[in-house]
Formats: sequence, structure tokens, C-alpha cells
Amino acid sequence: MSEITLHIAFQAPAAQAEAWQTLLAGLARDEQGAYFEERVEPFGAAAEAALEPLLDLVDDSGAELEWSDCRSKTLPDGSTRFAISVMGGSFMYEAQELFQALFQACGVEALQIRLDDLEDG
Repeated sequence: MSEITLHIAFQAPAAQAEAWQTLLAGLARDEQGAYFEERVEPFGAAAEAALEPLLDLVDDSGAELEWSDCRSKTLPDGSTRFAISVMGGSFMYEAQELFQALFQACGVEALQIRLDDLEDG
């Protein structure tokens, strides 16, 4: 069995910073499902549509995502740099592309997603 973690970093415009803070803080408190859907709404219909296949994949896997290490830093231009980690099972290989589509649909910049796969000993 593998423990697979995605490390996601991105830059959000100043106008989106509060919405991202709310969304990521909620995920770190394990507020997923309907909460996740509700907190993606401010990013528009494309973001909502991009979230659906990700939630379906998680549901189909029978697992839950574990979010952690949410950090943020406000930059001189007013934008905010965010970094967060999300852990799951083998479905994370497929989820990586879905996370990329979701964050891009939300309009983030400088998106970086790195996958770590740590095999159980």
C-alpha cells in the first residue's frame, strides 16, 4: 500500500485571497464534499465543473483526501502565494491531473504540483 501526497503551490490574485484562505482552511479542517463545492463557487462555473470529476474520483475510490500544511504569504503586489499538501491512496495518480484542471479553472498563476509516493515498508 502506498501513501501518496500531492504538494500544491500557486499564486492567487489579491481579489481571490480571502476565498482561497476560506477554502483551504476548510479543507485542512476536513470540510470536504458539499463544503468543498460551496467554497469553489466564487471561482465560477468552470471551477465548479472541474471539481465534479475530482469529487467523483474520490467517491469512487472509497477514500478521503487528507489536507495538511496549508501556508500562505502575501506578496508585495497584493497577490498571495499558497502551498498545501493533500494525501490519498493510489487514485492520487489520476487525481493529479484533475487537481491541475481545478486550480487552473480557478484562475491561479504559477501552479506547481509535485507528487510524492512513499511505499509502506
